[in-house]
Amino acid sequence: MELVYLWIEKYKNIENQEFNFSSRFECKYIVDTNKLTIDKKNNIVNIFPNNINITAIVGENGSGKSSILELLFTRYNEEKVFFIFYDKDNNQFLSLGTKSDFNVNIVDDRLKEIQFNAIECLPNTKAIYYSNILNKNDLYLQEFLVPHTYTHTVNISTSHMLSQMKLIETNLQGGWNKSNTGFDKIYRSFEIQQIQNAIILLQDKVVQIPFELPKKLIIRNINFKSFIENAKNKFENTNYRRILDVIEKNNDSNTIFKNYLSTNLIISLLLENINSNNPILDELLNIVLNQKMSNYLEDFYANVKNSLYQHQFTFNGELVDASYIDLFFDLADEILGTLDKQSNLSTDSYLLELNIQDTNFGFLKAYEKLIQQSEYFWDISWRGLSSGEESFLYQFSRLYNLKNNYKDDPYKNLIVGNGIAENLIILIDEGEITLHPEWQKKYISYLVDFLEKNFSQNIHLILTTHSPFILSDIPKQNLVFLKNGEQVEIDIETFGANIHTLLAHGFFMNNSLIGEFAKNKIQNVIDILNEENPSIEYKDFVKNIIDSIGEPFLKNKLQEMYDRVFLDDIERNKKIRTLQREIEKLKNVDNSQE
Repeated sequence: MELVYLWIEKYKNIENQEFNFSSRFECKYIVDTNKLTIDKKNNIVNIFPNNINITAIVGENGSGKSSILELLFTRYNEEKVFFIFYDKDNNQFLSLGTKSDFNVNIVDDRLKEIQFNAIECLPNTKAIYYSNILNKNDLYLQEFLVPHTYTHTVNISTSHMLSQMKLIETNLQGGWNKSNTGFDKIYRSFEIQQIQNAIILLQDKVVQIPFELPKKLIIRNINFKSFIENAKNKFENTNYRRILDVIEKNNDSNTIFKNYLSTNLIISLLLENINSNNPILDELLNIVLNQKMSNYLEDFYANVKNSLYQHQFTFNGELVDASYIDLFFDLADEILGTLDKQSNLSTDSYLLELNIQDTNFGFLKAYEKLIQQSEYFWDISWRGLSSGEESFLYQFSRLYNLKNNYKDDPYKNLIVGNGIAENLIILIDEGEITLHPEWQKKYISYLVDFLEKNFSQNIHLILTTHSPFILSDIPKQNLVFLKNGEQVEIDIETFGANIHTLLAHGFFMNNSLIGEFAKNKIQNVIDILNEENPSIEYKDFVKNIIDSIGEPFLKNKLQEMYDRVFLDDIERNKKIRTLQREIEKLKNVDNSQE
């Protein structure tokens, strides 16, 4: 399914504008006559794999790139827009949108056999939206948009995923039992999901990686003692003192990782219930503190669990629903049971290193659920992975996770009706933004290779970008150039062009390729040197700026101007002698080679 055309009567800063997305077809809509013309472009060959088409949307900030992606992902009925798609499997143009009664004129005879149909929703198609940019426009719940979209949608943007986790955390438990950690907990839960997806990607070895793969996942038990000491001093809450007593009675620096974890699990449960409005807090603390301490931490965990599991809490003579505690222990047992299967548990109380290729990390799912209703008790990280490398892994792993349909939720997989979507419209908003320039240069190559090897569907990849590296991989006919909410034509062939050629073009850089701060300083130097009688007090400033310039031609020209203005006879003669000596050296080099 290929997006051919979008017409917008009014949306944000875009008004009465049309946008052609296809490298093979071109549409033109005349408002006055309500006429839509469809023509075929001459002999354009798709250079991408047979099932993949790519369109890049280019323009400065505020030009309308994000607005177009919003419409492509969530088309509202009240917006006066329409789309034209081409379904190559059924050889037909499909019209969707609030405006569908126009007169159609198909110009090229080669298109006469193509059917034209107006429909309400694209068949067998899903639109996928990815962005790692925190954007309030990504926060809408897809469930509210289903009746208004032109296709089934999956939102894997960072903003949306975080908002969904906030919704889960807010509605999980009500009233007194609220999380004390807020966004910190939500983001940690989000990180666990990211790590889970990336591990699956790495274990299946389905994407080229431009850096050394992480081999270890590092899990650290949190040192709750220092954490609670700080909290106790800050809030002056006697309950923190009581929890600290539990830790001190179970403090054993020689215990193995799993057994120390068993105490951490109990502490995390207590911390989540520390809210002063919690009607079961006193009873909960008393039950835990009254447990007999032994030399074995796992015995402490087992004793507390036996006392709390299915315990009936009361407040003012009435039962209080605390069934979430039973769920907590079910998940905690799952984590501890998984660690039992590890062949080499660390003797370090705090640190555990797990090999990514050899380990089943199913316990991460239980951990993610557990910290939605308890204080987090682990710090989890990759061994030696930078933030840019993480971003690369997470972007590809989110897409790969959809491919495998791990989630039952239709908004998190590729299922449409009773089957898998046959067509994908993948929308990526500046996917290269956190990547090193060397990786940006290879981004399209990695993306195409990944999609071709892992997805059999027909794919139209539509991405926004500012990067000249991306543009040099996309033919001009596959680019939508935006300026002030309008598609414009530019006189440059982008495919295979070097970045200097692209940046030098006025569409991408209005003035020069020099940074604005440097440009202003250099202009200041030029103004001084062009004065009729420049003050000698500027001499050192001008000399320092000229010596700092990295562009040779500009540096030499300014040096010539400086010499004419500031060099006195003594300095000038000294420089002449220095240059003469250099000339003689060069002559001697030439003579020695003859």
